[in-house]
Amino acid sequence: MGKSSIKKIRAQNKKLQELSFLDTERLINELESKQEELEKYNLELLKLKEELEDSKNKYRDLYDFAPLGYFTFDKNGLILDVNLTGANMLGMKKEYLINKPFSMFIEQDDMEIFRAHCKDIILKQSPQACELRIIRKDGKLFYFQLQSMPVNDSDGKCRNFRTALTDVTKLMDTEYSLIEALELSRNRQAEIAALLESTRSILKYHDFESTARSIFYACRNLTGASSGYIALLKENTLEIEIIFIDSGTETCSVKTEVGMPVRGLRGEVYKTCKTIFNNNFGESKWAQFLPEGHIKINNILFAPMIIENKVIGLLGLANKPSGFTEDDSRIATAFSEIAAIALINKRAEENVKRSEEYFRLITENSSDMITILEADGTIKYESPSIERFLGYSKTELIGKKVLDFVHPEDIKVAVNTLSNSIKNPGVSLSLEVRFKHKNGSWRVLEVTGKNLLDNPAVAGIVVNSRDITNRKVAEENLLKLNEELKRSNFDLQQFAYATSHDLQEPLRVVAGFIKLLAKRYKDKLDTKADEFINLTLEGINRMDTLIKDLLAYSQIGTKGKTFKPTDCAKVLENALANLKTAIEENNANITYDNLPVVMADATKLVSLFQNLIANAIKFKSNQKPHIHISSKKNNSEWLFSIKDNGIGIDPKDAERIFIIFQRLHSKSEYPGTGIGLAICKRIVEQHGGKIWVESEKGKGSTFYFTIPYIEDKSMKG
Repeated sequence: MGKSSIKKIRAQNKKLQELSFLDTERLINELESKQEELEKYNLELLKLKEELEDSKNKYRDLYDFAPLGYFTFDKNGLILDVNLTGANMLGMKKEYLINKPFSMFIEQDDMEIFRAHCKDIILKQSPQACELRIIRKDGKLFYFQLQSMPVNDSDGKCRNFRTALTDVTKLMDTEYSLIEALELSRNRQAEIAALLESTRSILKYHDFESTARSIFYACRNLTGASSGYIALLKENTLEIEIIFIDSGTETCSVKTEVGMPVRGLRGEVYKTCKTIFNNNFGESKWAQFLPEGHIKINNILFAPMIIENKVIGLLGLANKPSGFTEDDSRIATAFSEIAAIALINKRAEENVKRSEEYFRLITENSSDMITILEADGTIKYESPSIERFLGYSKTELIGKKVLDFVHPEDIKVAVNTLSNSIKNPGVSLSLEVRFKHKNGSWRVLEVTGKNLLDNPAVAGIVVNSRDITNRKVAEENLLKLNEELKRSNFDLQQFAYATSHDLQEPLRVVAGFIKLLAKRYKDKLDTKADEFINLTLEGINRMDTLIKDLLAYSQIGTKGKTFKPTDCAKVLENALANLKTAIEENNANITYDNLPVVMADATKLVSLFQNLIANAIKFKSNQKPHIHISSKKNNSEWLFSIKDNGIGIDPKDAERIFIIFQRLHSKSEYPGTGIGLAICKRIVEQHGGKIWVESEKGKGSTFYFTIPYIEDKSMKG
């Protein structure tokens, strides 16, 4: 230490020693006063910190639940941050996406688009937009629009960028013209980059009118127009409402508060959704639509404001001294797009506010019961509807354990479901439980819910409950009715069988006596008596056939054999063997393709093929009968067809022929009971299929029926 330093220290010590007691006391008081001020200042700082933290949490909620997906990327496309909406768009949890490459969700063919997008943002340091095909976690393909802007650090260098992600799948699928418009917009972005940069100031306005004014003046000054306006289309009308107008140096006496019809050149813009300008407006056919008191128009330009491929407003410019150009059209289109975006943002803000109010009202007035539980099952919120269904007021339940109101036999399943929900956040829960009503009775509730304990906006398990007690009672009554119906059907089938058997016996006796009469007295009585005997025998035979067909029809409804693998080729072979005589007598030509093996009752399939082929032979035309049987697999079923060249039927009778006893011809023309096709219908329906006919009178018929494709697991191995 130098001599000069030692001298300074000694001088200071001497000064302190020379201080009086009063001076020392005064210094101490000043220090204490300063200390109190510092403590007060610290308290204010802590309060400010808490307010900032609260503001930050509110901002995070608005950010996470915004209608658009927001991402922050580094220059290589690595995800640095994402809101919940963006994570849901990709079908992933937010925490999984952080530090993951966004390219892992991009369709392979669009990778280069995204790389170029990232490069342009970093190099040009200006907003960029592109469209990509994104593959979600569940494998579904979606179209998204990316709108990005660079974020510079303190050195002015672009280290990362922020992107708004919009789902435009529906627009891409239905409106190809919009794709062309967006493609054109991307090609022209380099030309209007400076224009877009100059319009960032509109972000400071929160009302659309101020934004519209800013957009209009920026566009008017850039294009050199003298006057114009911005207007919105009135809802459910073809009139526009002026938001802002500037008539330049001239005075316009048209009342802007009166709706202006969408016609003339405006009508063309509305119909085409494209920017249109006319530099000879005064001589054009559109001039006649100008209202009285309007300023003189030499040239005019209209650019549509488009949302979801619909024109919702117009940006109009007029009276440019040198006339409008294609560049002016592009500039005006860009500004109208900005105006549309500004309107979307404004509406989005309003929608968020309305949504908050809407969901609050839904929660408060829902016909279901909405409950929010703590992790331990404590009720932290209950909707007012609880009183209508269970008799309790909200205050009677809040703070209570939900399991205290669950039926003892349902406690175990309720506890397991609640535990599983806590272990698996975000997974939906579902169960039925009996819940105690305030009057002591038990009500059956259908419960669904979701664990949102990790969501700071909810911080609970959201449960939606519906009283299904009456439905459960109705289901039990329906089961009883089904059992009664089964018994009734069984009794009816037994009755049909017994009746058929009882009718056949006396019929055989009558037939025997009539045949005996015919044998003994043939040619011994007059011709009328012989005719009566023959008619009686024919009637007995028809009655016998009818009884047998009725018995067969009633037995189709009974439970047949268990369905087994059935070779339809063998089924057809048996059916053709049964019809051998009819086929030979009618010289019928039967052809068929390879037929499949299906799960079915072989006996009933034989009856089905036999009835349809016999029907085709019976209703033959003058030509030699030709019948072709084929099949093909359609998704989850086999489709069979039996095509003939017979007399055909009128299409209006295509359904009636499958009704029992319905005949299209007299018995003298075509004998039969009218039961055969009804039997076919019951067989097909019993197998879970359907049957129909396609035909025209005189052009043959094709009968179709389906048999469900059921895989026989026993045949694997």
